[in-house]
Amino acid sequence: MSYKLKNIYTKPNAEVNINFWDEEGSKSSAVNDLIDTYFDAGKITQKPVKVVDGLTETYTTIFKDESSCNEFLSDGDANDTHFEELQKWCTDNSISWSIEKE
Repeated sequence: MSYKLKNIYTKPNAEVNINFWDEEGSKSSAVNDLIDTYFDAGKITQKPVKVVDGLTETYTTIFKDESSCNEFLSDGDANDTHFEELQKWCTDNSISWSIEKE
């Protein structure tokens, strides 16, 4: 059964851009490569899709199953370093964020 992972970001105002995933040379590039690897292996069935609702942006990724999601989340330095950079980036830009699993 498929398994969803949602990254939810809420910005303080309309002037703030949520562009962490687009920054060239950041660790998000390594995570994007990891997403491609899992997609090519069939462990991700839908790459992150962005939905905007006012000041909130939600990125939903669908995994083949919960096991594939857990494997992805624990897969190496890309995620560890990415998580630290993401926390700092959100703090620096006054963005609140959360992760939901379904």
